[in-house]
Amino acid sequence: MMNRLRLASQAAIRGAKRFLCNQRMALPAGVVLSAVVSVTSRKRCRVRHRDGYWEYHWHEGTSFIHDPKVFVTPENPTGVAELYFWEYEPKADDVVLDVGAGLGAELLALRMKVGPHGRVFGFEAHPATFARLSELCLMNRWSNVEAIHAAVVDQTKPVLISDNDDYQLSNVFSSGDNIVEGIALDDFVVQRGISHIDYIYMNIEGAERLAIQGMDRVAQITDHMCISCHDFLGTEWGRTSEVVRAWLKAREFRVLERPNHPIPPVRFFVYASKL
Repeated sequence: MMNRLRLASQAAIRGAKRFLCNQRMALPAGVVLSAVVSVTSRKRCRVRHRDGYWEYHWHEGTSFIHDPKVFVTPENPTGVAELYFWEYEPKADDVVLDVGAGLGAELLALRMKVGPHGRVFGFEAHPATFARLSELCLMNRWSNVEAIHAAVVDQTKPVLISDNDDYQLSNVFSSGDNIVEGIALDDFVVQRGISHIDYIYMNIEGAERLAIQGMDRVAQITDHMCISCHDFLGTEWGRTSEVVRAWLKAREFRVLERPNHPIPPVRFFVYASKL
């Protein structure tokens, strides 16, 4: 029954996206989405469209800004648990790094997992996307989340990031004129005095091959990672799974993958845990 409801909700969301070709339909589409999401999640939710994005306002006070591509619930936005917590699910008091936080889909779930005494650091490079992410954190008054405007790369220095109609495709390899601060995670943990990391989730459009070059210290203090590699993009700079696997194994991580997963990008997720 719940699977049928979930499929119905996804169909409604796709329909709502088509409605947005005509801005006048945003209001009725939001009404439909509010009803569908409330019924399927069994939690009252008001959905509205604002400035090109959907906002999900949950009755219990959690607000969530997201593009209408997938089904959303407050506990498991975009299927976070099944995809990103497959090898390790963060726990209360954990320290977590969300590298490539985007609009905050994973942050929403992560901050609930770690609880009020845990810490989540969300890194997002693209200026417009970071503005949305920062707004999400502010509107929810999340005391256990810090949004950081920086591109995680191999060295701490400014970098250029591209623009794209789909924020998820912005990257440091295509031509771009957005100058943002780049940071090596090794430098970040020293600056913040972080001595232990429970979990890192990384999804940075191919820049994982750069990021790991600045993570030797981080590898020593981290227990679990999930790195989204981008071989599925079909670009030379996106073929990162082999180098990421080798880097992890050389640093004594057990590596797991899901090559037969029905979602193509997930086939290139590399899950790692300290041996």
